[in-house]
Amino acid sequence: MVLNNVRFFIILIVALVTIVSCKKETPTASPPNPELNLTELKSIHVGLYIDKGAGGIDEIKSMLNQLGCFYSTINKDTILVSNLSSYDLILFPGGDMWVYKSHLSATGINKIKEYIQFGGGYIGICAGSYFAATKIVWRGWADEPRQYFTITGLGIFSGTADGPIDDFAPTYQVNNCLVNINRNHPITNDIPQQLDYLYSFGPKFIIADSSNVSVLGKSASGNNSVVLAVQYELGRVFLTGLHPEFDDDKSSWKMISNAILWCSHKL
Repeated sequence: MVLNNVRFFIILIVALVTIVSCKKETPTASPPNPELNLTELKSIHVGLYIDKGAGGIDEIKSMLNQLGCFYSTINKDTILVSNLSSYDLILFPGGDMWVYKSHLSATGINKIKEYIQFGGGYIGICAGSYFAATKIVWRGWADEPRQYFTITGLGIFSGTADGPIDDFAPTYQVNNCLVNINRNHPITNDIPQQLDYLYSFGPKFIIADSSNVSVLGKSASGNNSVVLAVQYELGRVFLTGLHPEFDDDKSSWKMISNAILWCSHKL
């Protein structure tokens, strides 16, 4: 347990102090998987956020590489200074939504919202999905008393991202979390009715305005909404409270590739 805590602390410190300039990424580690590679993805430019607060970057890159995606890394400077319109969508991974908000500041948040309002796409994974909500509720880590800390998020999803989810106490981590899929959406109409992938401290989504929200997945345990598709003005948003980048059998990757296509208005 001590070794794991030390390892987690080292990884967190590295993630929080590293600021990387925007550059094009060339797949170097994992070749594209021919069963998952979609030709259309090569023409979609994904902006992967890797600045303060972001975690699991190597795993996200590996997933995008194996899907055959064209992506570049982005950071705070990209959002504040550069033109996000050169990206079809931006992807905020797991990590720390509190740091996302404090590091990007009100100016960065407004830049992201404007980008999506005018047709940009957004994919949020765990912390990235918390960050998208109007209201963020954090209830504490495993082995800690339940808490209730709140902040506001991007507001591109009209509702609350609330977690970690009580149904997964006391560890709040399930390697093969079962998710029942609603197949009545372009992102999910050609995937299995049930997927399993990593749940780790992610949120459930409590919808305030359902007019532009589709619930794509609910946890088999507790029937919590954990996967959403959202239309935000002209933009499209995909949120998952689980971690597809750590999906060993890649059963959830078809949904992710469809989400990339949908968020970029190709599906």
